[in-house]
Amino acid sequence: MNRDQALTATLDELRDALAEMDGWNRLERSNDIFEHKDTGEIHASDGEVADHPYPPTLDGADAAMPEGWWWSRYETGAEGVKWCAGPRNGFASVYVYDTGDKTADLYRLAVLCCLAGEDGK
Repeated sequence: MNRDQALTATLDELRDALAEMDGWNRLERSNDIFEHKDTGEIHASDGEVADHPYPPTLDGADAAMPEGWWWSRYETGAEGVKWCAGPRNGFASVYVYDTGDKTADLYRLAVLCCLAGEDGK
């Protein structure tokens, strides 16, 4: 997933992208089954094996934020409300507009942070 795709992706697409970025491989599209490439651990969204590696919750979105990054919500005045994030001890470098869906907004922010971290390597 690239930045432009992340800006328009659904919550499920964002969760799937993060799972794949974190080393999970999709085994079956119909059942959303993932296997971790290193550990062999299985997660499935249908509940038969386990849950998706990134649940569609606020806690899941918060946990998806890359290690060493902070996030916050603020009003920008004319531009409206945004979620922002940046590396610890650094300035905000990633922004998304508040759409009213906090879970999707924070997952979107997490994907963009992961992508920004990859660009910075």
